[in-house]
Amino acid sequence: MSEPESLGEIIKRSGLIGARQSGDALETLKGAWGKVVGEKFAARSRPSRIRRRTLTVVADGAAWASDISASKQEIIKAINSLLGKGVVERIRVISGKIED
Repeated sequence: MSEPESLGEIIKRSGLIGARQSGDALETLKGAWGKVVGEKFAARSRPSRIRRRTLTVVADGAAWASDISASKQEIIKAINSLLGKGVVERIRVISGKIED
């Protein structure tokens, strides 16, 4: 008979990240955004939220949203290096107003 799983392991496996953890991850990501995506993309985009392992990125217009979308896999790899594997598994890019 195997050992029972801890609640923390069950939560981690299920992909549920608490609001505080998600908020902390987002703040860390915002601070390192230029290093994660490069200065060119960082000047025209901002990470806006992490929910259910999906990062929403706001890009300054459709052209920038398209360019960032084309780099999703590389961005996820960089985020995994920064935050740990599994915090962000998908990226959703929307066009909108960039707020500092």
